[in-house]
Amino acid sequence: MSFLSYDNLSDEQIVNILISDGDTSDLENLSDDEDAVNEVAVIDQEGGDHEDNPSDDNDVDVYEIINLPEDIPGPSTSKASSSSTREKRSTSQRQNRERSASSSQGTSESHQSSQAPRQPPNPDPAVRKEIFNSLNLTDRKSISWTKGPLDSHAINFYELPPKEVTSLPSPYEYFQRYITDDLVQDMVEKTNLYATRTNVANFPPVNEREMKVFIGVNLAMGIFNYPQIHLFWNQKFSIPLILDNISRNRFHKIRQAFHVTDVNEKPANSNDRFWKIRPIYESIRAQCKNLDIEPNLCVDEQMIGFKGQINVKQFIKNKPTKWGIKVFALCGESGTVYDFILYQGSSTEIQEKYKDFGLGPSVVMQLAERIDQKNCRLYFDNYFSSYHLFQYLLKKDIYAIGTIRINRFSNPPLTDDPKVKKNQKRGYAEEVRSNDGSVVITKWLDNNTVNVGSNYKGIGTMDKCKRWDRATNAFIEIDRPECIRLYNESMGGVDKCDFLLAIHKTKIRTRKWTLRMANHAFDLAVVNSWLNYRSDAEAIGLPKNKILDLLAFRLYVAESLVLCGSTAGKKRGRPSNCPVISPTVPKRRKQILKPIDDIRFDNVGHFPEFKNVASTGRCKNPGCKSKTYIICTKCNINLCCAREKNCFHEYHVKK
Repeated sequence: MSFLSYDNLSDEQIVNILISDGDTSDLENLSDDEDAVNEVAVIDQEGGDHEDNPSDDNDVDVYEIINLPEDIPGPSTSKASSSSTREKRSTSQRQNRERSASSSQGTSESHQSSQAPRQPPNPDPAVRKEIFNSLNLTDRKSISWTKGPLDSHAINFYELPPKEVTSLPSPYEYFQRYITDDLVQDMVEKTNLYATRTNVANFPPVNEREMKVFIGVNLAMGIFNYPQIHLFWNQKFSIPLILDNISRNRFHKIRQAFHVTDVNEKPANSNDRFWKIRPIYESIRAQCKNLDIEPNLCVDEQMIGFKGQINVKQFIKNKPTKWGIKVFALCGESGTVYDFILYQGSSTEIQEKYKDFGLGPSVVMQLAERIDQKNCRLYFDNYFSSYHLFQYLLKKDIYAIGTIRINRFSNPPLTDDPKVKKNQKRGYAEEVRSNDGSVVITKWLDNNTVNVGSNYKGIGTMDKCKRWDRATNAFIEIDRPECIRLYNESMGGVDKCDFLLAIHKTKIRTRKWTLRMANHAFDLAVVNSWLNYRSDAEAIGLPKNKILDLLAFRLYVAESLVLCGSTAGKKRGRPSNCPVISPTVPKRRKQILKPIDDIRFDNVGHFPEFKNVASTGRCKNPGCKSKTYIICTKCNINLCCAREKNCFHEYHVKK
């Protein structure tokens, strides 16, 4: 892996390096773009280039690594070291161009999938002007500012209409909306095909039920979270749901051969680097796009943790998961995901008409197409914001607020940060508006200055917020602009989704990025399903103590996947030679565990069995109080089965 760090270099040395490489288009942003240090581009050993440039213009073509971790040494500031760094950088760029050129001809699957040639935005000013005119946006040179608030007008913001829910589906039915039976069948076919072609030893063909068991076991493992995977099959620590339904070797064999697409049939003329796992994410995305959208939305980054070999791997310094595959997500305040984009460098799925605005703004423009209601509110941070983004969203009746980087907004006449900190108290705020009436910028002094842009709200109605004061060692109240309050209230949707994903995350040690992304997709389907279920449960007035929490919901889905369609049988595996230690505990009344509805009504493997008189028990069919010594072999409960009444049949038929 090739790295270059500018941390220990002065601005003059950086300028000399950029000039020597023939690229001076980003020199004006070297000192202004402070938050750029949080993003790192990675050039993988496998080849292919990739950068994540947060600057305003996407025309810049500079391969640079900024603010590396402390354990990676940066270059020396000496002249000899600086010269050596330039030579290494030039050599690395030349090798990358050669590999990119060779990948277009393609002799292997890895080259074809990971080394797509770069397609930078068209830098022609005439083309840029034509695009701006087609969208009716202000040219950058024509942007001007005036101090004062934005002209206010009444806005009828969109509100989510009350839901009309007549019945509440089971958790498993919610999950099946995202991971459909057709998708599972594709997994079965492609897994068997790959196992046959690669001659996986001792691999009987997998069927649909076995694939569901595999998915359900992965979800269950995310709940119990043993430090080593073999403990799930250990006789002392095993979980019957896993031990009795799939063997350890069979689980590992399915995981080894797991595929969703035919690896020998890559789509022609496709630069999609995630094509091997794309069907799962498209199935989830299709259901996300069918949901009723919330009034308050936000766009932010997610990370799928992975440190293996993949050339779109990212490092984001301030994220809890620093290394991995980046996802841009559109979420509501509840944490529900409504759309997302898998980031893959130059081949990221963004329409050509948006690419000229830069990566950050183009991502928001692409995701904003999912917003099918007018007068919604959208929030994002300074990675995405730009003047033309606010203007574009306003023309689509989407009202946005976001933190900004001043160097993207054509020098608004705001007071310099040092003067504000020196002369003003905490809570000070000022604002400027654009002369075309589309953008307002607010500067607010808290512990540090905060710059916020919007296309509808500036300082507005000030309120009070509590902050800790070090001088008095106590909490104080300071003034807060309305745009800051709105931003803080609604910006955390993606972070809430990340939190819910992390609670019961399926942890897997693997070098295959496909397995890591597949497990993330299953976790995402569970979280979104639970949020949909909770919303519907509240809509029909279900008491809070009757609504399943995320843990119970995930257990229900895992149990349904493992047991639905199964037949009652003997315990899998050989009997254990380990002595069973029975601790001396007081006897408790035996608790009868009734099956969940998805297993009760699946019409597979339910057979009556006659037990001895000692097994006589009350019939568990609602309304029957008779005693019987007939049990259901799958549900393991007593049920009457006689001429005058057949509770066994009534219990297993859905009314």
